[in-house]
Amino acid sequence: MAEQVSKVIKKAYEILVFRNRGDTQTRTCSKPTISSNDTNPVEYSDTVVLTCHALGTSVSYQWLKDNKTINSSDRIGLSRDNSTWTIYEVVRSDEEFTCYGCNMINENTSDPYLLNVNYGPESLNISISPQLDFYISESNVNFSCSAISKLASEFQWYLNGNSLQQNIQQLIITDISLNNTGNYTCEAYNNATKRYSLTTIDMTAVVGK
Repeated sequence: MAEQVSKVIKKAYEILVFRNRGDTQTRTCSKPTISSNDTNPVEYSDTVVLTCHALGTSVSYQWLKDNKTINSSDRIGLSRDNSTWTIYEVVRSDEEFTCYGCNMINENTSDPYLLNVNYGPESLNISISPQLDFYISESNVNFSCSAISKLASEFQWYLNGNSLQQNIQQLIITDISLNNTGNYTCEAYNNATKRYSLTTIDMTAVVGK
C-alpha cells in the first residue's frame, strides 16, 4: 500500500514538473513585431506612433535606431513601459527602427521596421541644353527640371507665367524663335505631401541665322 502511494506521489510530482515546464515555455518572450499608425507620413507634418508587441510574461521593451538606444526627447515620447514610441513631426531620417524585447527567461529582437517618410519637392533646378549665351533661331533647346522629392514630383512648365500645357520633366522647344524667349518656370508638385515648389530660368537671346 505504501509503495502504491509512493508511486502516486511520484507521478503527481512528474505531472507538476511537466506542467511547470510547459508554463515556462508559454512565458518566454516571442519575437517582437512593430506596427505603425501611419506607414506613409509627411515630413514635418505628421506624428507617428510605433508600437512594439511581444508575447510573454513581464516583457520589457527597448527601441533602437541605427543600432543606438532611443531615449525620450522634445521630438520623441516613450510610453511608461517603452512599448509605444511617439515621433512628433517626423523627418526623412526617421526610416529604420528595431524593437528589443526581453524578460527573465529570454530576449528577442524584431525585424527592422522601415518607415516611408514623404518629403519635398525641394532644391528645384532647371538645366538647359545646349547651354549657350545665345541661341540661333530654328534650333532646338532642351529644358530639364529636377527636384528632391518623395514621392517623385509631377512637373508643369510655364513661359512668362503662361502654362505650356506640358506635364513632363523634360521640355523640348523645337525651331525656336523670338516667341520662345522669356522666363521658363518649372513647377513641381508632390501628390503625397500636397506641396508645390517652383524655379525659373531666363532664355532671352535668340538671333537669326
